Amino acid sequence: MSEEVELWMEKYRPKTLDEVIDQTKIKNSCRNYIKSGKFPHLIFSGPAGVGKTTIAKIIASDVSGTGNTMILNASDENSIKVMRGPVKEWVMSLGEYAGRLKTLILDEGDNITFQAQQAIRVILEDSSNYFRMILTCNYPNKIIDPIKSRCIEFKFSKIPSKLIIKRLWEVNKEQHIELTLTQIKKIVLVYSGDMRKCYNVMNAVYLGAEFDVLIRNVNPILYLKLVASGNLRGIRDYLDKNIFGDRDMSFLINRCMEIIVSNIGNSKLEKIGITKGLINPLLKNLAEADYRLTNGTQYYSIAFWIALKIGEEKIT
Repeated sequence: MSEEVELWMEKYRPKTLDEVIDQTKIKNSCRNYIKSGKFPHLIFSGPAGVGKTTIAKIIASDVSGTGNTMILNASDENSIKVMRGPVKEWVMSLGEYAGRLKTLILDEGDNITFQAQQAIRVILEDSSNYFRMILTCNYPNKIIDPIKSRCIEFKFSKIPSKLIIKRLWEVNKEQHIELTLTQIKKIVLVYSGDMRKCYNVMNAVYLGAEFDVLIRNVNPILYLKLVASGNLRGIRDYLDKNIFGDRDMSFLINRCMEIIVSNIGNSKLEKIGITKGLINPLLKNLAEADYRLTNGTQYYSIAFWIALKIGEEKIT
C-alpha cells in the first residue's frame, strides 16, 4: 500500500465522536466515559471498517492523552514476548501524565495467540486501578473468557449503505475523482460497508487504478442457481473461480439477499430455480450464514452449508 493511500485512511478518520458515522448508542455510552474521565476495559467487536478503532482512539485521546496511550496491532505484535516485555513495562511505568488512566488499544485482538492473551489477562488482573485496555476484533469468539469477563463488550453493526454513499460522494467531489454515483454504490456493495476499504478504492482510482479491475463481479445469480439445484460440484468450481476469502463471501451473501428481496413477486427467481416456498428459508439461511461468517466459520464451509440447508428444505 502506498504512502498516499495510507494517508487517505487517516485524512478522513473522524477526530471526534460527532464525526463518526452511525453507531449512535455506542457513541452515547462513550461520551459518558469521556465526560467522567474513566471507563472499564472494553471490547469493540464487529465487521471491519465500521469505526471500532476510530472510537477507541477518540476515547484514549480524550481520557488518557497521547503520552498515556499505546496502540498495538495484534496482526503484527502477536508475540508473547511483546506482552510480557514492552507492554507490561509500559503499563507498570508512571507515565507522562500522573493521575490519568493509561490506555492500551489492542487492534485486531482476535489475531493474538492464546499464550499472549494469557499474558494480557495477567496485566488486567495486576493493573486495574490505573490501566485500561480497549480491544478491537472481528471475531469475539476468539478472545479467551478470562479477558471477556473483565471487559464490557460493544457490538458494532454495519453502517447503513446510504450513509456511506453520502460520505463517499462528498469525497468524490472534494477530490475531483469523477466517479459516477452508480460506481460509488458498487464500491459500497462490494466492500459490504467497510469504510476503510471504500476509502482505499477511492484513493486507488484517484491515483490512476482502473475501476473495473478493483471491483470484481462475484456473479451471485450463478451461485443462487447452483444452490437451488443442489449442484455441489458446481459450487466447488464456482468458489475456486470467484471467491477468494471472507470479504468476497460476505459480499456474495449480501448480494444474494438483495436479489431475492428485490425480486419477490416476479418470475425472475422462478427462472433460476428459487420457488416461492424456498424464498423464506433461503433468506433465513443466508442471514445465518452471514452471522456464522462474522463469527469465524470458514467461507468455503459456509458456501456449501447454504446449499445443504436448502436441499433439506426441498426434501421436506
